[in-house]
Amino acid sequence: RQHTYIYPSWTKKSILIETFTGQTCGNCPAGHNALEQTLGKIEDSYVIVSHHSGYNPDLFTTMEDVDYTWFYNSSSLYAPACMVNRSPYEDGLSSVVFIPTNTKSLNAAINKSLETPPYVNIEVDNNFDENTKKGCLNVHVHTFVEPSSLEHRLNVFLCQNNITAYQSNGGSDYNHNHVFRAALSGTWGDPISLEEGKNNSYMYEYSIPEKTESTYYKGTGKDPVYVPTNVNDLYFVIFVGDVSNSPLDCVVYNSACLPVNQNVDSGIEHASSEELKYSIVDRTFTLYNKNCYAKLYNPAGSCLGTVQPNDNVLLTGGIYIIKLFFENGSVLSRKIIVK
Repeated sequence: RQHTYIYPSWTKKSILIETFTGQTCGNCPAGHNALEQTLGKIEDSYVIVSHHSGYNPDLFTTMEDVDYTWFYNSSSLYAPACMVNRSPYEDGLSSVVFIPTNTKSLNAAINKSLETPPYVNIEVDNNFDENTKKGCLNVHVHTFVEPSSLEHRLNVFLCQNNITAYQSNGGSDYNHNHVFRAALSGTWGDPISLEEGKNNSYMYEYSIPEKTESTYYKGTGKDPVYVPTNVNDLYFVIFVGDVSNSPLDCVVYNSACLPVNQNVDSGIEHASSEELKYSIVDRTFTLYNKNCYAKLYNPAGSCLGTVQPNDNVLLTGGIYIIKLFFENGSVLSRKIIVK
């Protein structure tokens, strides 16, 4: 029996592309170029993470990078390599990892992932303090359809662009992008329940150091090599997928990307304790305060409409966010549940 699911127009879908590379990999610059040229054709429908593993470890390599070579499903590692949504691009493959310079495989993997339903929508709130270099990331996941019977995980990565350093066949001033720096959610993510029609929210507090050291080499007795951090080049990668004992069954369903220094408030979790002049009786929303107007949002942060004073709006059952915009410029919000 085949099911067809129709997703709301506000659903945001991005595929996750993870590469494996190394500073001493002479073929990697060509692999990077091949990937960038192919991705240029699909605009903003993807996010990228670059793991410095699969070849010789280098000054960017983390312990997590090495752990993710498990996806090769083989004792033979190589670079350049990549995987798309951690999924095999066709039946019968023994690995989800392939060579990106093989444009036939790369296009097949991208097309398959673009055609796969997202199953979930991801929205992110971020509150970053430029002075203290500390912040709080709130991730909201709305499940349209439960994708599988496997265990599901939410993953939050920290990555960095524009790191100038050596690269074989790229010179001493090569521009390294999408470099994996840390997993806020742990190596394999946080368990998440994907129940149809339900919402989940997770909070991650973080602190950005002035510089980082390879956690793979740390403690080996070698002289440390530090990589400066630049908040203007740091970004979060958030994705939801399955976990399994098999590297072939850890499919990623949807992902999102957000710069660290971009403060965002979707209003999904924010609520004011001040008195809000409205009522909800028999599922009818009425605004009484004449000094403001209201906007109604669904859990994904999409605006459903504007409400003026004395308007009556009939609501269906579900979760809503109400934002009140006052004449003095202040904005108050509250999450409500209509049964």
